[in-house]
Amino acid sequence: LGRIIEAVLSSDSIDEDIKKEVADRAKRIEAFSVCTTQDELLTQAVPEEDRISDQTLFAERELIIGNVFNAIGKFGKAFTCFKRAEERMVKLKMEKTEEFANVLNSIGLVYNNQGEYGTALEYYNQCEKIEQSLFGDSNPRYAVTLNNIGLAYKNRGDFAKALQYYLRCEKIRKATLGETDPEYASILNNIGAVYKNQGEYAKALDYHLRCERIRKSVLGENDPDYATTLNNIAGVYLGQGKHKNALEYYLRCLQIQKGCIGESHPDYGTTLNNIGTVYQAQGDFKKALEYYSRSEVIRRITVGEEHPEYASILNNIGFALSNLGDCEKALEYYLRCEKIQNRTLEEGHKDHASTLNNMGLAFKSLGRDGEALACFLRCQELQRATLGELHPNYAATINNIGSLYHKHEDYNKALEYFLITEKIQKATIGESHPTYAACLNNIAWIHYALGDNTQALALCRKSTSILRAASIPRTHPFFQAAIQLQEELSEQ
Repeated sequence: LGRIIEAVLSSDSIDEDIKKEVADRAKRIEAFSVCTTQDELLTQAVPEEDRISDQTLFAERELIIGNVFNAIGKFGKAFTCFKRAEERMVKLKMEKTEEFANVLNSIGLVYNNQGEYGTALEYYNQCEKIEQSLFGDSNPRYAVTLNNIGLAYKNRGDFAKALQYYLRCEKIRKATLGETDPEYASILNNIGAVYKNQGEYAKALDYHLRCERIRKSVLGENDPDYATTLNNIAGVYLGQGKHKNALEYYLRCLQIQKGCIGESHPDYGTTLNNIGTVYQAQGDFKKALEYYSRSEVIRRITVGEEHPEYASILNNIGFALSNLGDCEKALEYYLRCEKIQNRTLEEGHKDHASTLNNMGLAFKSLGRDGEALACFLRCQELQRATLGELHPNYAATINNIGSLYHKHEDYNKALEYFLITEKIQKATIGESHPTYAACLNNIAWIHYALGDNTQALALCRKSTSILRAASIPRTHPFFQAAIQLQEELSEQ
Protein backbone atom coordinates (compact mmCIF):
# COMPACT_ATOMS: atom_id res chain seq x y z
CA LEU A 1 0.00 0.00 0.00
CA GLY A 2 2.88 2.33 0.81
CA ARG A 3 4.25 1.85 -2.72
CA ILE A 4 0.83 2.63 -4.18
CA ILE A 5 0.59 5.85 -2.17
CA GLU A 6 4.10 6.90 -3.21
CA ALA A 7 3.30 6.18 -6.88
CA VAL A 8 0.08 8.19 -6.71
CA LEU A 9 1.72 11.24 -5.13
CA SER A 10 4.57 11.27 -7.67
CA SER A 11 2.42 10.69 -10.77
CA ASP A 12 1.82 13.47 -13.30
CA SER A 13 -1.28 11.82 -14.76
CA ILE A 14 -3.43 11.51 -11.62
CA ASP A 15 -5.86 14.26 -10.69
CA GLU A 16 -4.81 16.65 -7.91
CA ASP A 17 -8.02 15.93 -5.97
CA ILE A 18 -7.06 12.26 -5.78
CA LYS A 19 -3.51 13.13 -4.67
CA LYS A 20 -4.86 15.38 -1.95
CA GLU A 21 -7.18 12.68 -0.70
CA VAL A 22 -4.34 10.15 -0.67
CA ALA A 23 -2.07 12.53 1.26
CA ASP A 24 -4.79 13.36 3.82
CA ARG A 25 -5.48 9.72 4.60
CA ALA A 26 -2.09 8.11 4.04
CA LYS A 27 -0.92 8.20 7.66
CA ARG A 28 -4.12 6.70 9.02
CA ILE A 29 -4.13 3.97 6.41
CA GLU A 30 -0.46 3.12 6.80
CA ALA A 31 -1.13 2.48 10.48
CA PHE A 32 -3.86 -0.01 9.59
CA SER A 33 -2.87 -3.65 9.28
CA VAL A 34 -4.46 -4.59 5.97
CA CYS A 35 -6.58 -7.73 6.02
CA THR A 36 -7.50 -9.46 2.81
CA THR A 37 -11.01 -10.48 3.77
CA GLN A 38 -13.76 -9.25 6.04
CA ASP A 39 -13.85 -12.63 7.82
CA GLU A 40 -10.22 -12.22 8.88
CA LEU A 41 -10.98 -8.80 10.26
CA LEU A 42 -13.98 -9.96 12.28
CA THR A 43 -12.09 -12.83 13.89
CA GLN A 44 -9.43 -10.57 15.38
CA ALA A 45 -9.58 -10.35 19.14
CA VAL A 46 -10.06 -6.60 19.38
CA PRO A 47 -12.63 -4.41 21.17
CA GLU A 48 -15.81 -3.62 19.20
CA GLU A 49 -14.96 0.05 18.76
CA ASP A 50 -11.54 -0.78 17.34
CA ARG A 51 -13.10 -3.33 15.02
CA ILE A 52 -15.45 -0.68 13.64
CA SER A 53 -12.59 1.76 13.25
CA ASP A 54 -10.56 -0.84 11.36
CA GLN A 55 -13.46 -1.62 9.06
CA THR A 56 -13.80 2.09 8.34
CA LEU A 57 -10.13 2.24 7.41
CA PHE A 58 -10.57 -0.88 5.29
CA ALA A 59 -13.30 0.92 3.34
CA GLU A 60 -11.14 4.04 2.99
CA ARG A 61 -8.30 1.89 1.69
CA GLU A 62 -10.60 0.41 -0.96
CA LEU A 63 -11.71 3.92 -1.92
CA ILE A 64 -8.17 5.18 -2.43
CA ILE A 65 -6.96 2.15 -4.39
CA GLY A 66 -10.14 2.34 -6.46
CA ASN A 67 -9.38 5.98 -7.29
CA VAL A 68 -5.93 4.96 -8.45
CA PHE A 69 -7.35 2.28 -10.74
CA ASN A 70 -9.91 4.74 -12.07
CA ALA A 71 -7.25 7.36 -12.81
CA ILE A 72 -5.23 4.91 -14.92
CA GLY A 73 -8.28 3.62 -16.80
CA LYS A 74 -8.72 0.28 -14.98
CA PHE A 75 -12.44 0.87 -14.50
CA GLY A 76 -13.38 -2.72 -13.69
CA LYS A 77 -10.88 -2.97 -10.83
CA ALA A 78 -11.85 0.50 -9.60
CA PHE A 79 -15.52 -0.47 -9.54
CA THR A 80 -14.76 -3.62 -7.50
CA CYS A 81 -12.90 -1.56 -4.88
CA PHE A 82 -15.62 1.09 -4.66
CA LYS A 83 -18.41 -1.48 -4.30
CA ARG A 84 -16.49 -3.23 -1.50
CA ALA A 85 -16.13 0.11 0.25
CA GLU A 86 -19.85 0.82 -0.24
CA GLU A 87 -20.87 -2.59 1.20
CA ARG A 88 -18.71 -2.15 4.32
CA MET A 89 -20.04 1.35 4.97
CA VAL A 90 -23.66 0.21 4.61
CA LYS A 91 -23.01 -2.52 7.21
CA LEU A 92 -21.52 0.14 9.49
CA LYS A 93 -24.60 2.36 8.94
CA MET A 94 -22.44 5.15 7.46
CA GLU A 95 -24.92 6.14 4.71
CA LYS A 96 -25.16 9.75 5.89
CA THR A 97 -21.43 10.37 6.28
CA GLU A 98 -18.91 12.26 4.18
CA GLU A 99 -17.03 9.01 3.56
CA PHE A 100 -20.11 7.33 2.10
CA ALA A 101 -20.72 10.35 -0.13
CA ASN A 102 -17.13 9.97 -1.40
CA VAL A 103 -17.81 6.35 -2.33
CA LEU A 104 -21.03 7.23 -4.18
CA ASN A 105 -19.18 9.98 -6.06
CA SER A 106 -16.40 7.57 -7.01
CA ILE A 107 -18.83 4.92 -8.29
CA GLY A 108 -20.52 7.65 -10.33
CA LEU A 109 -17.13 8.57 -11.77
CA VAL A 110 -16.54 5.00 -12.97
CA TYR A 111 -19.94 4.85 -14.66
CA ASN A 112 -19.25 8.24 -16.27
CA ASN A 113 -15.87 7.07 -17.59
CA GLN A 114 -17.53 3.95 -19.01
CA GLY A 115 -20.14 6.04 -20.81
CA GLU A 116 -23.06 5.00 -18.57
CA TYR A 117 -24.11 8.56 -17.85
CA GLY A 118 -27.62 7.86 -16.57
CA THR A 119 -26.33 5.49 -13.89
CA ALA A 120 -23.54 7.94 -13.03
CA LEU A 121 -26.17 10.63 -12.41
CA GLU A 122 -28.05 8.35 -10.00
CA TYR A 123 -24.93 8.03 -7.82
CA TYR A 124 -23.96 11.69 -8.14
CA ASN A 125 -27.45 12.79 -7.10
CA GLN A 126 -27.34 10.57 -4.00
CA CYS A 127 -23.94 12.07 -3.18
CA GLU A 128 -25.26 15.61 -3.66
CA LYS A 129 -28.10 15.09 -1.17
CA ILE A 130 -25.74 13.80 1.52
CA GLU A 131 -23.20 16.60 1.00
CA GLN A 132 -25.86 19.29 0.97
CA SER A 133 -27.13 18.08 4.35
CA LEU A 134 -23.58 17.89 5.76
CA PHE A 135 -21.95 21.02 4.31
CA GLY A 136 -24.71 23.23 2.95
CA ASP A 137 -24.83 24.49 -0.62
CA SER A 138 -21.88 26.89 -0.51
CA ASN A 139 -19.07 24.45 0.32
CA PRO A 140 -16.19 23.67 -2.10
CA ARG A 141 -16.74 19.93 -1.56
CA TYR A 142 -20.37 20.31 -2.60
CA ALA A 143 -19.20 22.25 -5.66
CA VAL A 144 -17.15 19.22 -6.81
CA THR A 145 -20.30 17.11 -6.95
CA LEU A 146 -22.19 19.84 -8.83
CA ASN A 147 -19.34 19.84 -11.35
CA ASN A 148 -19.54 16.06 -11.74
CA ILE A 149 -23.30 16.18 -12.29
CA GLY A 150 -22.73 18.86 -14.92
CA LEU A 151 -20.13 16.67 -16.64
CA ALA A 152 -22.53 13.71 -16.80
CA TYR A 153 -25.25 15.89 -18.32
CA LYS A 154 -22.74 17.29 -20.84
CA ASN A 155 -21.63 13.80 -21.84
CA ARG A 156 -25.28 12.83 -22.13
CA GLY A 157 -25.83 15.72 -24.56
CA ASP A 158 -28.08 17.77 -22.23
CA PHE A 159 -26.08 21.00 -22.45
CA ALA A 160 -28.67 23.28 -20.87
CA LYS A 161 -28.77 21.10 -17.75
CA ALA A 162 -24.98 20.82 -17.70
CA LEU A 163 -24.60 24.60 -17.85
CA GLN A 164 -27.03 25.01 -14.96
CA TYR A 165 -24.88 22.83 -12.66
CA TYR A 166 -21.58 24.27 -13.89
CA LEU A 167 -22.70 27.82 -13.18
CA ARG A 168 -23.75 26.85 -9.63
CA CYS A 169 -20.32 25.29 -9.15
CA GLU A 170 -18.57 28.37 -10.57
CA LYS A 171 -20.39 30.65 -8.14
CA ILE A 172 -19.29 28.58 -5.13
CA ARG A 173 -15.68 28.28 -6.25
CA LYS A 174 -15.41 31.97 -7.04
CA ALA A 175 -16.63 32.83 -3.51
CA THR A 176 -14.58 30.21 -1.64
CA LEU A 177 -11.40 29.64 -3.67
CA GLY A 178 -10.97 32.88 -5.58
CA GLU A 179 -10.40 33.51 -9.28
CA THR A 180 -6.77 32.36 -9.40
CA ASP A 181 -7.28 28.84 -8.06
CA PRO A 182 -6.76 25.85 -10.46
CA GLU A 183 -10.17 24.48 -9.46
CA TYR A 184 -11.78 27.75 -10.50
CA ALA A 185 -9.94 27.46 -13.80
CA SER A 186 -11.37 23.95 -14.23
CA ILE A 187 -14.96 25.11 -13.97
CA LEU A 188 -14.29 27.93 -16.45
CA ASN A 189 -12.98 25.27 -18.81
CA ASN A 190 -16.11 23.15 -18.38
CA ILE A 191 -18.44 26.08 -18.96
CA GLY A 192 -16.51 26.91 -22.13
CA ALA A 193 -16.94 23.33 -23.35
CA VAL A 194 -20.72 23.57 -22.99
CA TYR A 195 -20.88 26.85 -24.90
CA LYS A 196 -18.79 25.29 -27.68
CA ASN A 197 -21.19 22.35 -27.93
CA GLN A 198 -24.07 24.83 -28.12
CA GLY A 199 -22.34 26.59 -31.02
CA GLU A 200 -21.69 29.78 -29.00
CA TYR A 201 -18.04 30.04 -29.97
CA ALA A 202 -17.36 33.60 -28.77
CA LYS A 203 -18.52 32.78 -25.23
CA ALA A 204 -16.65 29.47 -25.31
CA LEU A 205 -13.39 31.14 -26.33
CA ASP A 206 -13.74 33.76 -23.59
CA TYR A 207 -14.05 31.08 -20.87
CA HIS A 208 -11.23 28.93 -22.26
CA LEU A 209 -8.83 31.88 -22.54
CA ARG A 210 -9.60 32.88 -18.92
CA CYS A 211 -8.87 29.29 -17.90
CA GLU A 212 -5.64 29.28 -19.93
CA ARG A 213 -4.32 32.40 -18.19
CA ILE A 214 -4.91 30.92 -14.72
CA ARG A 215 -3.42 27.52 -15.52
CA LYS A 216 -0.38 29.03 -17.22
CA SER A 217 0.29 31.18 -14.18
CA VAL A 218 -0.32 28.51 -11.53
CA LEU A 219 0.59 25.21 -13.20
CA GLY A 220 3.08 26.24 -15.88
CA GLU A 221 3.14 25.23 -19.55
CA ASN A 222 4.24 21.61 -19.10
CA ASP A 223 1.18 20.44 -17.18
CA PRO A 224 -1.48 18.03 -18.52
CA ASP A 225 -4.29 20.39 -17.48
CA TYR A 226 -2.63 23.26 -19.34
CA ALA A 227 -2.39 21.01 -22.40
CA THR A 228 -6.11 20.26 -22.09
CA THR A 229 -6.83 24.00 -22.13
CA LEU A 230 -4.87 24.41 -25.36
CA ASN A 231 -6.83 21.49 -26.81
CA ASN A 232 -10.13 23.17 -25.93
CA ILE A 233 -9.09 26.53 -27.38
CA ALA A 234 -8.15 24.72 -30.57
CA GLY A 235 -11.62 23.13 -30.67
CA VAL A 236 -13.25 26.55 -30.57
CA TYR A 237 -11.03 27.84 -33.38
CA LEU A 238 -11.94 24.77 -35.43
CA GLY A 239 -15.63 25.47 -34.85
CA GLN A 240 -15.05 29.04 -36.06
CA GLY A 241 -13.37 27.76 -39.21
CA LYS A 242 -9.94 29.10 -38.17
CA HIS A 243 -8.08 25.96 -39.16
CA LYS A 244 -4.56 27.36 -38.96
CA ASN A 245 -5.08 28.55 -35.37
CA ALA A 246 -6.73 25.27 -34.41
CA LEU A 247 -3.86 23.16 -35.76
CA GLU A 248 -1.29 25.35 -34.02
CA TYR A 249 -2.96 24.85 -30.61
CA TYR A 250 -3.55 21.12 -31.11
CA LEU A 251 0.12 20.56 -32.01
CA ARG A 252 1.25 22.51 -28.93
CA CYS A 253 -1.09 20.38 -26.83
CA LEU A 254 0.24 17.16 -28.37
CA GLN A 255 3.85 18.14 -27.68
CA ILE A 256 3.13 18.81 -24.00
CA GLN A 257 1.13 15.58 -23.61
CA LYS A 258 3.89 13.54 -25.21
CA GLY A 259 6.29 14.77 -22.55
CA CYS A 260 4.09 14.54 -19.46
CA ILE A 261 1.57 11.71 -19.98
CA GLY A 262 3.08 9.71 -22.84
CA GLU A 263 1.86 8.47 -26.21
CA SER A 264 -0.35 5.67 -24.89
CA HIS A 265 -2.58 7.86 -22.71
CA PRO A 266 -6.27 8.32 -23.69
CA ASP A 267 -5.87 12.12 -23.74
CA TYR A 268 -2.98 11.82 -26.22
CA GLY A 269 -5.27 9.70 -28.40
CA THR A 270 -7.98 12.37 -28.17
CA THR A 271 -5.60 15.04 -29.40
CA LEU A 272 -4.56 12.85 -32.35
CA ASN A 273 -8.24 12.52 -33.20
CA ASN A 274 -8.71 16.29 -32.96
CA ILE A 275 -5.79 16.97 -35.28
CA GLY A 276 -7.48 14.60 -37.70
CA THR A 277 -10.63 16.73 -37.58
CA VAL A 278 -8.62 19.80 -38.63
CA TYR A 279 -7.18 18.00 -41.66
CA GLN A 280 -10.71 16.77 -42.42
CA ALA A 281 -12.03 20.34 -42.30
CA GLN A 282 -9.22 21.35 -44.68
CA GLY A 283 -10.24 18.60 -47.10
CA ASP A 284 -7.08 16.52 -46.53
CA PHE A 285 -8.91 13.26 -45.78
CA LYS A 286 -5.85 11.06 -46.28
CA LYS A 287 -4.01 12.95 -43.54
CA ALA A 288 -7.12 12.92 -41.37
CA LEU A 289 -7.39 9.13 -41.72
CA GLU A 290 -3.77 8.76 -40.64
CA TYR A 291 -4.42 10.59 -37.35
CA TYR A 292 -7.78 8.88 -36.77
CA SER A 293 -6.15 5.47 -37.19
CA ARG A 294 -3.46 6.27 -34.62
CA SER A 295 -6.15 7.48 -32.22
CA GLU A 296 -8.22 4.31 -32.78
CA VAL A 297 -5.37 2.07 -31.62
CA ILE A 298 -4.96 4.03 -28.38
CA ARG A 299 -8.69 4.14 -27.63
CA ARG A 300 -9.14 0.43 -28.32
CA ILE A 301 -6.43 -0.37 -25.76
CA THR A 302 -7.39 2.20 -23.11
CA VAL A 303 -11.20 2.46 -23.10
CA GLY A 304 -12.13 -0.70 -24.98
CA GLU A 305 -14.40 -1.40 -27.92
CA GLU A 306 -17.68 -0.87 -26.05
CA HIS A 307 -17.07 2.76 -25.09
CA PRO A 308 -18.77 5.81 -26.68
CA GLU A 309 -15.37 7.38 -27.33
CA TYR A 310 -14.31 4.32 -29.31
CA ALA A 311 -17.53 4.57 -31.29
CA SER A 312 -16.71 8.21 -32.00
CA ILE A 313 -13.36 7.37 -33.59
CA LEU A 314 -15.01 4.69 -35.76
CA ASN A 315 -17.43 7.37 -36.95
CA ASN A 316 -14.54 9.68 -37.86
CA ILE A 317 -12.67 6.94 -39.73
CA GLY A 318 -15.85 6.20 -41.65
CA PHE A 319 -16.22 9.86 -42.63
CA ALA A 320 -12.65 10.04 -43.93
CA LEU A 321 -13.08 6.81 -45.93
CA SER A 322 -16.35 8.07 -47.38
CA ASN A 323 -14.69 11.25 -48.61
CA LEU A 324 -11.83 9.21 -50.07
CA GLY A 325 -14.41 7.36 -52.17
CA ASP A 326 -14.66 4.10 -50.20
CA CYS A 327 -18.29 4.48 -49.11
CA GLU A 328 -18.92 0.75 -48.66
CA LYS A 329 -16.04 0.53 -46.17
CA ALA A 330 -17.24 3.72 -44.51
CA LEU A 331 -20.68 2.18 -43.95
CA GLU A 332 -19.05 -0.78 -42.18
CA TYR A 333 -17.45 1.63 -39.71
CA TYR A 334 -20.68 3.60 -39.28
CA LEU A 335 -22.66 0.45 -38.54
CA ARG A 336 -20.09 -0.71 -35.97
CA CYS A 337 -20.23 2.76 -34.43
CA GLU A 338 -24.04 2.77 -34.36
CA LYS A 339 -24.20 -0.64 -32.62
CA ILE A 340 -21.93 0.59 -29.82
CA GLN A 341 -23.88 3.84 -29.48
CA ASN A 342 -27.21 1.98 -29.32
CA ARG A 343 -25.85 -0.09 -26.42
CA THR A 344 -24.09 2.68 -24.52
CA LEU A 345 -25.79 6.03 -25.25
CA GLU A 346 -29.26 7.14 -24.35
CA GLU A 347 -31.68 7.67 -27.22
CA GLY A 348 -31.34 11.10 -28.78
CA HIS A 349 -27.65 11.66 -27.96
CA LYS A 350 -25.88 14.11 -30.26
CA ASP A 351 -23.18 11.55 -31.17
CA HIS A 352 -25.83 9.18 -32.47
CA ALA A 353 -27.22 12.01 -34.58
CA SER A 354 -23.75 12.61 -36.03
CA THR A 355 -23.47 8.96 -37.04
CA LEU A 356 -26.88 9.04 -38.72
CA ASN A 357 -25.87 12.16 -40.65
CA ASN A 358 -22.64 10.56 -41.88
CA MET A 359 -24.43 7.33 -42.82
CA GLY A 360 -26.86 9.43 -44.83
CA LEU A 361 -23.98 11.02 -46.76
CA ALA A 362 -22.51 7.60 -47.53
CA PHE A 363 -25.88 6.26 -48.71
CA LYS A 364 -26.29 9.35 -50.92
CA SER A 365 -22.87 8.79 -52.52
CA LEU A 366 -23.85 5.17 -53.23
CA GLY A 367 -27.12 6.27 -54.87
CA ARG A 368 -29.23 4.83 -52.05
CA ASP A 369 -31.17 8.07 -51.68
CA GLY A 370 -34.17 6.66 -49.84
CA GLU A 371 -31.94 5.34 -47.07
CA ALA A 372 -30.01 8.61 -47.09
CA LEU A 373 -33.16 10.68 -46.60
CA ALA A 374 -34.33 8.40 -43.77
CA CYS A 375 -31.01 8.94 -41.97
CA PHE A 376 -31.09 12.72 -42.48
CA LEU A 377 -34.68 13.04 -41.24
CA ARG A 378 -33.97 10.93 -38.14
CA CYS A 379 -30.85 13.00 -37.47
CA GLN A 380 -32.85 16.23 -37.86
CA GLU A 381 -35.42 14.95 -35.35
CA LEU A 382 -32.75 14.10 -32.75
CA GLN A 383 -30.90 17.38 -33.21
CA ARG A 384 -34.05 19.45 -32.93
CA ALA A 385 -34.79 17.76 -29.60
CA THR A 386 -31.28 18.01 -28.14
CA LEU A 387 -29.55 20.99 -29.78
CA GLY A 388 -32.44 23.11 -30.99
CA GLU A 389 -32.86 24.60 -34.43
CA LEU A 390 -30.33 27.41 -33.98
CA HIS A 391 -27.23 25.20 -34.01
CA PRO A 392 -24.52 24.61 -36.66
CA ASN A 393 -25.01 20.83 -36.59
CA TYR A 394 -28.74 21.19 -37.18
CA ALA A 395 -27.96 23.52 -40.09
CA ALA A 396 -25.61 20.91 -41.59
CA THR A 397 -28.38 18.32 -41.57
CA ILE A 398 -30.87 20.73 -43.18
CA ASN A 399 -28.22 21.41 -45.84
CA ASN A 400 -27.85 17.68 -46.53
CA ILE A 401 -31.61 17.27 -46.99
CA GLY A 402 -31.50 20.19 -49.43
CA SER A 403 -28.70 18.53 -51.37
CA LEU A 404 -30.87 15.44 -51.89
CA TYR A 405 -33.68 17.57 -53.34
CA HIS A 406 -31.07 19.28 -55.54
CA LYS A 407 -29.87 15.88 -56.78
CA HIS A 408 -33.43 14.97 -57.76
CA GLU A 409 -33.92 18.37 -59.48
CA ASP A 410 -36.59 19.57 -57.06
CA TYR A 411 -34.96 23.00 -57.11
CA ASN A 412 -37.62 24.96 -55.23
CA LYS A 413 -37.58 22.47 -52.35
CA ALA A 414 -33.78 22.45 -52.34
CA LEU A 415 -33.69 26.26 -52.25
CA GLU A 416 -36.08 26.25 -49.29
CA TYR A 417 -33.73 24.04 -47.27
CA PHE A 418 -30.56 25.86 -48.34
CA LEU A 419 -32.03 29.23 -47.30
CA ILE A 420 -32.90 27.83 -43.85
CA THR A 421 -29.31 26.58 -43.60
CA GLU A 422 -27.91 29.99 -44.59
CA LYS A 423 -30.03 31.77 -41.99
CA ILE A 424 -28.89 29.48 -39.15
CA GLN A 425 -25.23 29.59 -40.18
CA LYS A 426 -25.25 33.36 -40.48
CA ALA A 427 -26.56 33.59 -36.90
CA THR A 428 -24.24 30.95 -35.40
CA ILE A 429 -20.91 30.58 -37.21
CA GLY A 430 -20.92 33.91 -39.06
CA GLU A 431 -20.34 35.03 -42.64
CA SER A 432 -16.58 34.45 -42.67
CA HIS A 433 -16.79 30.71 -41.99
CA PRO A 434 -15.87 28.28 -44.82
CA THR A 435 -19.05 26.28 -44.22
CA TYR A 436 -21.11 29.41 -44.73
CA ALA A 437 -19.27 29.94 -48.01
CA ALA A 438 -20.21 26.40 -49.07
CA CYS A 439 -23.85 27.13 -48.29
CA LEU A 440 -23.78 30.26 -50.47
CA ASN A 441 -22.36 28.18 -53.28
CA ASN A 442 -25.17 25.62 -52.88
CA ILE A 443 -27.72 28.42 -53.22
CA ALA A 444 -25.81 29.71 -56.27
CA TRP A 445 -26.14 26.28 -57.94
CA ILE A 446 -29.92 26.38 -57.45
CA HIS A 447 -30.16 29.86 -59.00
CA TYR A 448 -28.09 28.57 -61.93
CA ALA A 449 -30.44 25.61 -62.35
CA LEU A 450 -33.41 27.99 -62.27
CA GLY A 451 -31.83 30.18 -64.97
CA ASP A 452 -30.83 33.15 -62.78
CA ASN A 453 -27.17 33.31 -63.80
CA THR A 454 -26.61 36.84 -62.45
CA GLN A 455 -27.58 35.86 -58.90
CA ALA A 456 -25.67 32.60 -59.23
CA LEU A 457 -22.45 34.37 -60.23
CA ALA A 458 -22.75 36.95 -57.45
CA LEU A 459 -23.17 34.27 -54.79
CA CYS A 460 -20.40 32.13 -56.26
CA ARG A 461 -17.95 35.05 -56.19
CA LYS A 462 -18.90 35.84 -52.59
CA SER A 463 -18.33 32.21 -51.66
CA THR A 464 -14.85 32.03 -53.23
CA SER A 465 -13.91 35.34 -51.59
CA ILE A 466 -14.72 33.90 -48.14
CA LEU A 467 -12.79 30.68 -48.89
CA ARG A 468 -9.70 32.65 -49.96
CA ALA A 469 -9.85 34.81 -46.83
CA ALA A 470 -10.05 31.65 -44.70
CA SER A 471 -6.96 30.23 -46.51
CA ILE A 472 -8.91 27.23 -47.82
CA PRO A 473 -6.81 25.44 -50.49
CA ARG A 474 -8.18 25.23 -54.04
CA THR A 475 -8.13 21.42 -53.77
CA HIS A 476 -10.77 21.52 -51.01
CA PRO A 477 -14.22 20.19 -52.05
CA PHE A 478 -15.81 23.55 -51.15
CA PHE A 479 -13.46 25.38 -53.51
CA GLN A 480 -13.79 22.76 -56.25
CA ALA A 481 -17.59 23.11 -56.23
CA ALA A 482 -17.29 26.88 -56.61
CA ILE A 483 -14.74 26.58 -59.42
CA GLN A 484 -16.97 24.11 -61.27
CA LEU A 485 -19.93 26.50 -61.11
CA GLN A 486 -17.83 29.45 -62.29
CA GLU A 487 -16.63 27.39 -65.28
CA GLU A 488 -20.18 26.46 -66.25
CA LEU A 489 -21.31 30.08 -65.95
CA SER A 490 -18.35 31.20 -68.07
CA GLU A 491 -19.32 28.80 -70.84
CA GLN A 492 -22.71 30.49 -71.03
